[in-house]
Amino acid sequence: MTYLKNAGVTDGRKDFYSFRHTFKTGLSSAGVDRGLMDQLCGHRDGSAGSVYIHSVSVEALRDAVERLQFDGFDAEKLKK
Repeated sequence: MTYLKNAGVTDGRKDFYSFRHTFKTGLSSAGVDRGLMDQLCGHRDGSAGSVYIHSVSVEALRDAVERLQFDGFDAEKLKK
């Protein structure tokens, strides 16, 4: 998979879902609101109150992603 190679991931046991798990864990560690995490990961909030939330701004989503930090990982490689 090209995205794995570009990111320097060589372990054959890693796939897109591994990335999503790490991504969501990283967002949680960065203190990102659960609703924003769910939006970014394509998960649905099953609570009754979730029907009242219709959209989240792109800026709020960007700010959440920019809070991510992983030791030894350079996300600039993925922008190519």
